[in-house]
Amino acid sequence: MSKQQIHIMGAGMAQWEKPSRKDENLQTMNYETFLMFRFTFGDGNRFHMPSRISGMDDINAKGEVPSGFGYIDFHDEQKDFLYAYVVWKEENGAESGCFTFRSGTGKWKGASGELTLDLWGAPAFADTVLPSDKPEKFVGFLEGKGVLDLPNFGK
Repeated sequence: MSKQQIHIMGAGMAQWEKPSRKDENLQTMNYETFLMFRFTFGDGNRFHMPSRISGMDDINAKGEVPSGFGYIDFHDEQKDFLYAYVVWKEENGAESGCFTFRSGTGKWKGASGELTLDLWGAPAFADTVLPSDKPEKFVGFLEGKGVLDLPNFGK
């Protein structure tokens, strides 16, 4: 398997930490997210991969996230890791992201590629008021597609 079309779906929970003021319009906060993804390749192969994302989000006075970034560690059932970087942005009133794959271990070693995805997120508790001055929990669903080059897959 070398270059493959990929479709991913995932869902999970995020923890935003106590924010810091970035400027008069934005706060920024660290986050940690745990998600389960399904990777579906163009050739029909599917993998379910737990992941951890660690990064920072900016939040405006409306509680929206206009930008953010993070580093992602995916792992499969054989404990091989796939690494990516994500950049989040707000586009047309919705949150979207770009995963840039940057290598891995085992079958994922040398992996590269990019995919775009949409994110649907919300506070985990209905009474959460944003922006908040304390840590908050969020839930989210992500879906996207792109191309992944896997030079060591199946070797």
